[in-house]
Amino acid sequence: MTGTAAGGAPSAPAKSILLPREHGAWAMLLQPFLAALILGRSWSWTALAALVVLVVFFMVREPLIVLARQRLLWKTARVESAGAARTLAWELPLLAACGAMLFLRLPWQPLILLSAGAVLFTGYAVWMTVWNRQRSLLLQVLSAAALSASAFLGSLAAAGRIESWAAWLWLFLFLHCLGGVLVVRARLDAVAALKSTAGAPAGIYRAAVWSQIAMAFLGLGLLFSGRGVYALPLFLSAAAHLLDLWRLRRPGELRRPLRQVGRRALAVSVFYTLLCIAVLR
Repeated sequence: MTGTAAGGAPSAPAKSILLPREHGAWAMLLQPFLAALILGRSWSWTALAALVVLVVFFMVREPLIVLARQRLLWKTARVESAGAARTLAWELPLLAACGAMLFLRLPWQPLILLSAGAVLFTGYAVWMTVWNRQRSLLLQVLSAAALSASAFLGSLAAAGRIESWAAWLWLFLFLHCLGGVLVVRARLDAVAALKSTAGAPAGIYRAAVWSQIAMAFLGLGLLFSGRGVYALPLFLSAAAHLLDLWRLRRPGELRRPLRQVGRRALAVSVFYTLLCIAVLR
């Protein structure tokens, strides 16, 4: 079954499940949560319910974007809107059921704070995407902070409270994700510059370099403050991202398929998360 778009062209067939298309965002979301469960040394039905809430709440954003576009932008009804409504019809009850289980089993105060933050960020992300501003650097930075905050839900589900190590886990993973966002933006600028004579803008590249230098100095601060082991993840992240930035100076690297680059970044991210777990145990 197909619909008709505003310009008269057939719209795409409706999908039964609408999934966020940012593959890297899934890693940003799930790695902190799973790391927190490992650090909390607890696996239970509560943790499973928290995982369902986390995943479904993230998935809800996609149908909301479609419905918001239908209401604000599209002039005629589209089949995508019906698919989005059907998706929400099973996502919202599942979210409500698992969310209720969490409120029955866990302290409600931190859950309310986490829920409020998730709702506010989701609303902002939907609004920015509807108006085609999803490439905003501010949105991407806030996304890294918000998705990494799944570490707090993982701690709550595993230990019944937000442990002190959860804040460190969030900080470590947020800083690594932030570095990754800046490196990706620098790569995209460099790739675009291959097709023009203007050259790549230097602003994002410099910001990426200086952010990694700042991370290295933060690691040195921890080293001299008696928390030397906490410096290890920061040094690893800074070194990996600086290496990626150095690679961008080679034309052959810029022609590397993005899927291959993404797999390499995911491997580094998994190793980094495992190091964070080892450091915080």
